[in-house]
Amino acid sequence: MKHFITLWLVVLLLFSCASADSHNGDQSSQAAENTEQANLYYENALSHAREGRFYEAGTEIDKAISLDQNNSEFYKIKGSILLDLRSIDESISAFAKSLEIDPLDAETYYQLGIACVFAEDMGTALSNWHKAVELDPSFVSAYYNLAMGYQELGDNQTAYDNYTKCIELMPEEALFYFERGRLQINMNYGKGAADLTKAIELEPEFAEAYWTRGFIMKIFMRNAEAAQADFDRAVEIDPRYRDRPYPNW
Repeated sequence: MKHFITLWLVVLLLFSCASADSHNGDQSSQAAENTEQANLYYENALSHAREGRFYEAGTEIDKAISLDQNNSEFYKIKGSILLDLRSIDESISAFAKSLEIDPLDAETYYQLGIACVFAEDMGTALSNWHKAVELDPSFVSAYYNLAMGYQELGDNQTAYDNYTKCIELMPEEALFYFERGRLQINMNYGKGAADLTKAIELEPEFAEAYWTRGFIMKIFMRNAEAAQADFDRAVEIDPRYRDRPYPNW
């Protein structure tokens, strides 16, 4: 009898273990299916977004989130889609949720900063871009946005420093030299021609750089001949400059 009881307990234990393994297996299988389906919805959302179909993209990413509410990437993409739809408050909430799950994602801080600009909150935007470059010191787009943001606020020196950081990271990008050169017109009474010349060297068809350098030559350097040559080259590249009396800052 004692042996029978022992055997019965062993059988119960084995049955219990088998049942638990089966249940866990079912759960694991279901979780795998949910993950696979969520990823399909995610890919569909990306595809729709690339084609500019943001409402459809939003529907698909919501389906993905319904199956996996702990995926920071899903919320980040939702934030981007909502930003494209100009649903700014909802976009900010989605980015915040993404960061709640993964607080070390520099890209999400960057995107959140852009959403804050649309919300007319430049201070918070700058804070988020600072966090982005803190997490990823090579994040050149975040430095560029910092430069533009500080320039808008009138902090030209900090803007200059961030344009300089952009140039350090991407020394072959003409736009950064152009923006830093244009900024110096206000900072240093017309200096900046050297940066504009570098922008032109890197991008010989950069009409705005010619036009802006021509303005510096005419107004600050009193070199009418060099100014006219730059104005003529800008018009040659883009005839619309013919009717524009001054650079469009």
